[in-house]
Amino acid sequence: MSIELSEDLIPVREASSHIPTDPHLSTVHRWMMHGVGVGCKRVYLESIVIGGRRYTSIQAIQRFVLKRSEMPDCPWNPHQAELAIQKATTLEMNPVFGDQSGQSLRRNSSTSPVGNHKSSGESLVAKKRGAQK
Repeated sequence: MSIELSEDLIPVREASSHIPTDPHLSTVHRWMMHGVGVGCKRVYLESIVIGGRRYTSIQAIQRFVLKRSEMPDCPWNPHQAELAIQKATTLEMNPVFGDQSGQSLRRNSSTSPVGNHKSSGESLVAKKRGAQK
């Protein structure tokens, strides 16, 4: 349904004062341009442009709030769900976070890249001083 000119039109900047949660102006714009929802089940806040200015109506806000409250609260779209599964699988297989038995793997001091310069008995500061001379 689209806005009728007989409805109570209000400028978009005033729309948030007619919504109980008092959303930011950018949120109201997002509801109009991109909608809210999952996949193809999106709900848009209806608006109309008159003389280069965008307006909505009190009735459109009421329709939007009612449609949105009827929608199931599902934060995932199929692409986001697939990415989450891939990320979880990657974390399980990565040895930094643990092996299959749940044991965390730690570096021992002999393989630490920080301790490798001391193996010859010369400190890192001494190596730098020698290189500067």
